[in-house]
Amino acid sequence: YEQAQWYYKRALDYRGENPLLYRDYAISLIYLEQMDEAERLLKEAEEKGMAQSDIFMVQGELERAFGNYEEAVSCFSKVLAETEDNYMRERAYIIASKAFADIGTKEALLMDTEWLKEAAKELPMSRRLLIYERLAEEYITLGELTSQPAYYEQAVTTLQGIVEMGWDTFLTYSNIVVLYQRISDMEAARMWAEKMCERYPEQYASYMRLAFTELEQQSTKPENERDYENFAGYYKKALERYKKQTSGNITNSEMQLLENAYQQLTDGGWLKE
Repeated sequence: YEQAQWYYKRALDYRGENPLLYRDYAISLIYLEQMDEAERLLKEAEEKGMAQSDIFMVQGELERAFGNYEEAVSCFSKVLAETEDNYMRERAYIIASKAFADIGTKEALLMDTEWLKEAAKELPMSRRLLIYERLAEEYITLGELTSQPAYYEQAVTTLQGIVEMGWDTFLTYSNIVVLYQRISDMEAARMWAEKMCERYPEQYASYMRLAFTELEQQSTKPENERDYENFAGYYKKALERYKKQTSGNITNSEMQLLENAYQQLTDGGWLKE
């Protein structure tokens, strides 16, 4: 943000008559907590003929920064009413969604899911990825807040939609696996972990997820039926990739958990070194 505001300030030296520069310069100052300067710029931009939608955008950012979340959402609703520009509309939907999340209540989060579903209908396909990602996040937060599996299931459905659109990353698959584990659907968790390994075989997280699902599935069996050899194989593949992909001073807590599990199984005689 410091670099952004520096460049906006330089741009204004050359194109001080351009009100759009004032809009984004003011927003960068808001994120740097320079509220007084942002408000001064907004007033100056209004005098230079800034569009009403841009005024509402800056006002919404200011209201959110001041903790006036409902007022912020109201401003972003006015942005949507004033502009047909899809970039501005996407931005208004996303920042308003963050304001709902800032409120943090179940009611606000439910309102946000409806807000985001409306955004997914109104925006063109090219502008929907961030909307779907935030929608999945809000369903996960609702699941954590209420302990109701239905919200995790809705998050899974949303993430699977991202996969179907071809917008996925390895984190999309990883989140799906973890969510299925949370709702105790281990068959689905394993299936998606296997898909993750096929889709992203170079990522240590792929085999890490598969190792966790295997470990959990074996733990549900009677002791005389447990076989941890597959787990050991997945763990070693994850560890091999992990060492290549991370520097020595970076650790992953989940990989440490896997390492501890592997050592305990070895010490307990379930695995041979």
